[in-house]
Amino acid sequence: AHHPRDASLFHPLVPSLPPIPISNSSSSTPPVPLFAAQVTVFPNSGLCLGLACHHVVADARTFNLFLKAWASLSRQLSSPAPQPSLRGFFTTPPYYDRTVLRDPRGLFLRFLFEWWSCKWQAPSSSDHVPDTVRSTFVVGTTGMDGIRKWILSRCNSENLSRPPHLSPYVLTCAFLWVVWATAHELVGENGIVVAANALGSTVKRLDKDLFADAERWISDWWALSESELHVTVAGSPKVDLYDTDFGWGRPRKIEDISIDKSRAISLHESRDGKGGIEVGVVLPKPQMDAFTSLFTAGLSVMMMKQTTLPNPNS
Repeated sequence: AHHPRDASLFHPLVPSLPPIPISNSSSSTPPVPLFAAQVTVFPNSGLCLGLACHHVVADARTFNLFLKAWASLSRQLSSPAPQPSLRGFFTTPPYYDRTVLRDPRGLFLRFLFEWWSCKWQAPSSSDHVPDTVRSTFVVGTTGMDGIRKWILSRCNSENLSRPPHLSPYVLTCAFLWVVWATAHELVGENGIVVAANALGSTVKRLDKDLFADAERWISDWWALSESELHVTVAGSPKVDLYDTDFGWGRPRKIEDISIDKSRAISLHESRDGKGGIEVGVVLPKPQMDAFTSLFTAGLSVMMMKQTTLPNPNS
């Protein structure tokens, strides 16, 4: 379901992992669990697979490949194949030799030192804000087309520079940032153009040089995290989690429970519409009501206006 639900009801469905201790001490530390899985069975209704994984183990794409491999083996167990295998699943076997990576700028040691220097503490279960609700919003391809035309039209009418990159991800994030900021009364009329320009320029810059300004990544992150305007994004619509089939069919619903504590917005590909994006949001009920109203009204206006606004390419 996409409607608002009590966020705390999802917590028992996901296993917990202890935080990884951050220390530059040479003393030995006890092993820390890095991955956990929990299956909750709802009689006559289905089941929920809850997963927890420390980010030090894998990024979203790597973890998705692990899930796909696990699901492939699971499907084979119910098939006539006598020996389940991953033959044919990978075009080439996974390769984990990190010595092939070159680090001429010494980023590894720099990141490690700065991370050790941070007064950081992993969020605990007590960090959950009470009385929060979880909702899912969908930005389909029609909505994205409306957002794109709205941005380009504003650029034309206000003589603003056009964003260099307007992918579905950039369009969705720009629209979400404006809805989020408007709900907090923090943005003006051309906020979506400013957001799209900032996002698109960053994507294009990273395309040219992925490690540009990498020396400032951690310090910039801490400065950004203290800003009232920042919005963190968890997940990616490119990892096709809804195509994960353990032999029971596609998942009915995917939820990112970590955003309850990280205050992030989650993005996944839409289950029901190709090219669409599902947006997960957790907020206190009054703020969720405001966010829902602004999201629905804003998307409706952009979809309605796209047929009446002047063609920005004419």
